[in-house]
Amino acid sequence: MSKVNQKVDYTGQTIYVGIDVHLKSWNISLYYNGQYLTSFNQPPTTQALVTYLQGRCGDLQNILYF
Repeated sequence: MSKVNQKVDYTGQTIYVGIDVHLKSWNISLYYNGQYLTSFNQPPTTQALVTYLQGRCGDLQNILYF
């Protein structure tokens, strides 16, 4: 069985990012139109998150957090 790597361009779309913050790492979950996309662990920095999202989700227009 072969794995298909397909990159979807989310430019201009709204991606919801759930962040579970811990001291040594962040657990991130991505959602689009109410559908789960993926989850991953990353270093606890905003720059790591922005780099990941820019590389996989297209051009970022706005980043909002509460």
